[in-house]
Amino acid sequence: MKIKMSDIAKKAGVSIAAVSLVLNGKPGVSEKTRKKIFRIIKESDYIPLRQKRESTRVIANVNLIIISDQHGVVNEMYQKNPFFDTLVQCTAEHIDKFGGTLQINTVKIESLHEEINRIISRTTVVNAIVLATDLDENDIDFIENKIKNVVFVDTSFRKLKADFVTPDNYQGAYEAGMFLLNHNYRRIGYLASNKATQNFLSRREGLRDSLATQNLKLAEKDFYVVDFANLFSKNSLNSINFNDLPEAFFCENDIIAIRLIKELTHRNILVPRDIGVMGFDDVSTAALCSPELTTVHIPTIQIVEQAVRDLQAQVASKEFKGQKTFITTEIIEREST
Repeated sequence: MKIKMSDIAKKAGVSIAAVSLVLNGKPGVSEKTRKKIFRIIKESDYIPLRQKRESTRVIANVNLIIISDQHGVVNEMYQKNPFFDTLVQCTAEHIDKFGGTLQINTVKIESLHEEINRIISRTTVVNAIVLATDLDENDIDFIENKIKNVVFVDTSFRKLKADFVTPDNYQGAYEAGMFLLNHNYRRIGYLASNKATQNFLSRREGLRDSLATQNLKLAEKDFYVVDFANLFSKNSLNSINFNDLPEAFFCENDIIAIRLIKELTHRNILVPRDIGVMGFDDVSTAALCSPELTTVHIPTIQIVEQAVRDLQAQVASKEFKGQKTFITTEIIEREST
């Protein structure tokens, strides 16, 4: 006999309306009751008569796979990076809200194939969100061939058919450049990470294109590369010519910008009186440094929600095609410019 919604409601001791709210991910039901209903649904193998394409209940288990690169942006200390910490927390909370369970796995990029194979051998991995900041195209292909339903977060490759959700890095850096130009900065420098991820390459392109609107170029002497993994070592910014600085620096992320402000302050170069500094990511510490950092805000929660929706759509339909979703960023103006 086929289980009906009324049977689920009766077993849970709630109304049919409450079950409907839970199945559609809507508010109005306590967290305790929500989890109870999902438990009964799973135990009863209940399938709704009209299952929406992006039904919030179709995902029971999700693996969040964090790719760690000791020389890259997501290194083994990613928990201390506010942006990635928020991303992980939001994903866990979002999955839990709909009764699912989240398994977090950290994989070293140096042994990516071996560790992914080991995870798959220990447990069934069908649905995964991969924090893919430091991955290349070959890595993406490998993971997609190993996991049935997967969404890659914080990167995107034009040639691949995989599902990507990422901030619009080009748009963010382009607007950052226009912001600096509109604040009468003309000689704009660039502080880059030595790890040229797809995100950072897009930011460089956006900044250069913004300067081109005023027939300006990013001068070679004002483009500096820093070792991101050793950013807070004593001599990490020694490559910068502090005797011939640009009018403002755009930094590839907030951590680099905060490190630069610290060094400038140490050298008695005042921000923003002597030089402007702008970052990217809007990490929580950007508003706590002195002066407070002007930056580009990334809507992390929206990224997570979109990634979960894409994963749900993959599970619900075999016909779902991989898509590239770029989440728009915005300028947060503070005291450093």
